[in-house]
Amino acid sequence: MGYWGEPTASVDWCEPNYIWTTYIAEFFNTLSSIPIFLSAAYGIYLTLAHNYHLHLILPYTFMAVVGLGSMAFHGTLLKAGQAADEVPMLWAATSLLFCAMDTDMRKRRPILAAGLTLFCLATTVCYFLLKDYFIYFLGSYIALVLGLFGALLKLVPRVKDPAARNLLYSSAVFYLFGFFFLWIPDKLLCDYVRPYSFHAWFHLTSCVGPFLIITFATYCQHLISDKHKPRLIYHFNGFVPVVKRAENASPSGTRSSPR
Repeated sequence: MGYWGEPTASVDWCEPNYIWTTYIAEFFNTLSSIPIFLSAAYGIYLTLAHNYHLHLILPYTFMAVVGLGSMAFHGTLLKAGQAADEVPMLWAATSLLFCAMDTDMRKRRPILAAGLTLFCLATTVCYFLLKDYFIYFLGSYIALVLGLFGALLKLVPRVKDPAARNLLYSSAVFYLFGFFFLWIPDKLLCDYVRPYSFHAWFHLTSCVGPFLIITFATYCQHLISDKHKPRLIYHFNGFVPVVKRAENASPSGTRSSPR
């Protein structure tokens, strides 16, 4: 028995519990959650440093909370930690869906914002009321991600830069690979894949995939809202794509009445 006692979460992953220390239930799953938080914190920094539209901070903020919640979940295997991981995932996906659907910052869409906020509140209430809350969470999250990619695919014809389009396609690869080749085998083939820490590797795909898709949404927002083509620059020796706004674009967060 480890420091946090008997697990109360509805899911116990494939990694053996309390092997490396009595204070962390799933050591590698917990450690691999840190990059999720760090990449989200870096995204918040980019939003401020490059003068992005301010509501792009929302998905980065929820993603940072997901990283911390994932550490709490895998570190303790308690129900509270599980909720701290899964509920912010629903909010992060919903906030990014809002950014994907609200690409023209010159127009206000309060009904969309209110509707998605009510959806988040409803899903949160259902999560805590339903007995099979993990199944509900999984189905809701998959539906949100599919809706998100559907909304962003509609924007692809407006994006002429192949490198920008590849952000969306690459994020889809990370999402699909992580789910089908890491998450599912970790759940269904645990006896065969236990030594390889598949769920920890899944966390890394869950870090890269969302970061790329938020970057693509950022590019689309500034392409459509600013009426000046943004460009991609690359940090960390070409590994991290970053959207650079046009110099004559309007300040972040501003909207004007549609003409």
